[in-house]
Amino acid sequence: MEKTDLKYRRNAEIVERELDDVVFLASPNGKSVHHLNVTGSAVWRLMAEPTSISEASDLLHQAFPDVARADIEKDISQVITDLANKGFIIHSG
Repeated sequence: MEKTDLKYRRNAEIVERELDDVVFLASPNGKSVHHLNVTGSAVWRLMAEPTSISEASDLLHQAFPDVARADIEKDISQVITDLANKGFIIHSG
């Protein structure tokens, strides 16, 4: 299975707060807070259900057809790597 086909989902222990369309994520112990940009917020919302990089790229490319799919996939891959490294999202089996 390629990296773009692995499915990710939100870590259920993460606390989410939204303020004026800005998403903040906090670890359960409150020691780590992460502010999401527009792309990160879109990815976070998609991760409510198990989603792969490829699936997320397809959805966002439909929403933004003027942006090259390869650029969207690169951005999403970076966001997912960052969120996974910080424990905000996890592999979904």
